Amino acid sequence: MVISKNKNILLVEDEAVIALMEKKNLEEYGYSVHLAYNGRKAIEIAFNNEITIDLILMDIDLGKDVDGTEAAATILQQRDIPIVFLSSHTEPEIVEKTETITSYGYVVKNSGIVVLDASIKMAFKLFDAHKELKKNNEELRHHSQLLENIIENFPGFVLWKDTTSHFLGCNTNFAKKMGFTSPADIIGKCDYDLPFHTEEIEGFLKDDKEVMETRKPKLHFEEIEHIAHNELIYLDTCKIPLIDSTGKVYGLLAVAMDITAGKRDKEKMERQLFEMNILLTELQNRLKQ
Repeated sequence: MVISKNKNILLVEDEAVIALMEKKNLEEYGYSVHLAYNGRKAIEIAFNNEITIDLILMDIDLGKDVDGTEAAATILQQRDIPIVFLSSHTEPEIVEKTETITSYGYVVKNSGIVVLDASIKMAFKLFDAHKELKKNNEELRHHSQLLENIIENFPGFVLWKDTTSHFLGCNTNFAKKMGFTSPADIIGKCDYDLPFHTEEIEGFLKDDKEVMETRKPKLHFEEIEHIAHNELIYLDTCKIPLIDSTGKVYGLLAVAMDITAGKRDKEKMERQLFEMNILLTELQNRLKQ
């Protein structure tokens, strides 16, 4: 693939003779070249929506006008364009001026068109790689936010532990039900640090161990546990082993729904049926007399 094909270069050079010579050399290599003889003109061209600029070759020393680093910083505030600095200077203090600016190369003038062309092509490759990484990071951040929103808005409990059953995280609902302000207060703690009763904890840890050792989920089993203020609740719980890309178990994920209301309604109904049966038996006995 010829990278130079259809690529538009903005060459910023204050010395007209050098600029015209570099423009001619670049065009012979297949680039379209726009010229700017000072920093202000470079900014104007870069911000012109009618002109497409794929890369900027920026001279650092532009005389009394805005210098190359200042012009580059201004352009990068509004345009994501790869910039390669050009300079006849190799002094550390000159090179250091470019270090705080996102750039894709530093080429010494008079290095020759072959070196310059290779630097431009490398800059394009680095820029494309940077865009791909940025895109992947944005997608990862989006997925992380989506997962966080799902966890936080889930009406039940969500929590995850390491292989020693210490908490790695949880949702806010679980933290508050345990008497804490936020999930951060629970990280690093274990079940013994929460308001559970000892016999409940022994059951939790047994289930944790089973799920992690067998590497198999344990789904929709009923748990009874005490939460803050010694309140007793019933839960429908699922526990799933957490396995990394190498196949190693590094913890477990638990999701639970509070079924206390339904459980109590069922118990109330069973109790009413029991009392009704007693009443019917009593009535039958009386009628026999």
